[in-house]
Amino acid sequence: MWKKLLGWITRYSRIIFWSWVAFILYMTFAPGAAVDLTHPGGIPFRLDYVLHLVAYFMLYAWFFLTVQSGKPALKPVFLGYIVIIVLGAGTELVQIYVPWRAFNIFDLMYNIAGILIAGITFRILAAYSIPVKAIRNSLNSNSNIK
Repeated sequence: MWKKLLGWITRYSRIIFWSWVAFILYMTFAPGAAVDLTHPGGIPFRLDYVLHLVAYFMLYAWFFLTVQSGKPALKPVFLGYIVIIVLGAGTELVQIYVPWRAFNIFDLMYNIAGILIAGITFRILAAYSIPVKAIRNSLNSNSNIK
């Protein structure tokens, strides 16, 4: 089951990545798409910051899965950081000129935080995926000897 799911994700990762970009752009510029989820207890933390973090975490995750073939190369992964950070900053800055939206520095910070957390997470997972495969292969080869 997991192998089939992983194959599906790998096969359609580009479509999912570009669909996610379109979704973020829609949520950024569409009238009425603004989400203001201020915590009801008077805590000065807006829950939409979490949505920014998750949206850009997922954007970088789909980018990483799109460019990954085996062990990810450093150049496309670093380029992904730059391009997606520019997208996150650009969408926030353009909101200055959109009448029904407003620029928010904290939105920008959470966009970048989501990208960086995703990048670090996926680099760590990629670094440990090869030893896990090697261990799994050695266990399978030892079980076939019997």
